[in-house]
Amino acid sequence: MRLVLALILMLAPVPALAAKSLALIIGNDSYALLSPLAKARSDAQGYAVFFGARGFEVHLHQDLSGRAMNEALATFYDRIEPGDTVVFVYSGHGWSDGRENFLVPVDSRATGSQTLLAVESVPLRNGVNGVLDQIALRSPGLTVAVVDACRNNPFTPAQGTRSVGLARGLSPVAAATGTFVAFSAGEGQTALDNLGGDDRAPYSVFTRVFLEELSRPQDLQAAFKATQARVNRVAGQVGHQQRPAYYDEVIGSACLTGICAPEPAPEPLVTAALPGVAAPDPMQVARDEWRDFQASGSVAALQAFAQRHAGTPYELLALERIALLAPQVPAPSADVPADPPADPPAVAAPATPPPAIGEPVAVAQPDAGVASPVPVAPDPPGLEGLEAGLIARALPVAR
Repeated sequence: MRLVLALILMLAPVPALAAKSLALIIGNDSYALLSPLAKARSDAQGYAVFFGARGFEVHLHQDLSGRAMNEALATFYDRIEPGDTVVFVYSGHGWSDGRENFLVPVDSRATGSQTLLAVESVPLRNGVNGVLDQIALRSPGLTVAVVDACRNNPFTPAQGTRSVGLARGLSPVAAATGTFVAFSAGEGQTALDNLGGDDRAPYSVFTRVFLEELSRPQDLQAAFKATQARVNRVAGQVGHQQRPAYYDEVIGSACLTGICAPEPAPEPLVTAALPGVAAPDPMQVARDEWRDFQASGSVAALQAFAQRHAGTPYELLALERIALLAPQVPAPSADVPADPPADPPAVAAPATPPPAIGEPVAVAQPDAGVASPVPVAPDPPGLEGLEAGLIARALPVAR
């Protein structure tokens, strides 16, 4: 009888484990020998609260030395299993040798040869043991990397800028299939911490906009394209060049929040002009944003663009692009109407709302093995605070 029971147990199918959603978030502000940063830690806390409220197992670390950074990474790698959704966020100093991109621990030296700087830094991807390489070896279903670091590398960076190393921008990332890599600024550009002395927002310009867009019911690609356009616009209005860049090897669209249906068209944006500068022309804004969207393969992103610029010729261009992509979209099933309603359906709020301001969110600390409360940073300020209230008084301040 025991033999029969043993055979039954051996032959019984083993239930598949549900895929997890994991996030490793590192914010380095307090550098010993490099110029300290102002908002890397608060940015990291903002991402931790955002992903923790959406069911991710969050591993938050701040001001890591080289050894501590490698330990945190190794512990996180061991949590990844095939099919998992993996998010990696790094906020701090970064540099490149022209071929590979590196993340900088807080105990790194300020000067040295390429070889020495590389040994004391963490490679983002080098084909062997970089962060993205190690994640890809575990076969996750989706990987999203957000690198909020300066993308040019003077040996003597300007006060508060995220840069160190050689005078060349970060090299492009050849990401593995299923990977989306986002940079807060384009090649040779610095990432703004704020829009001027009156800007008291807790997050950097890129982070506050990206978190706001991620909170909307749209896919990852649409959220980043909207972030790219908005950051480029508001940075330009304070005389700074910052155009976030991305490398997308995700097949189709990606949804991080589980709620990615397009939302109704927002109210027309009213942006205060800088002193002595005319308010932005809606046609010029649409023309500038269309450069970022005209080659997009995301129907959701193009729909959002068309809604945002309704009444301009660029709305028609977006609709034509959507029509060209339509054959690539799977046909609706028999129980789905062939023609969508004129207005997108309302999206139900998540069953569990994000935590209120001041309510702690428990996130896993891999090096401690226990959950610790992370103070909830204020929600990202709305567009009014970012593009209206601040710009009228702002002077550009770069990291």
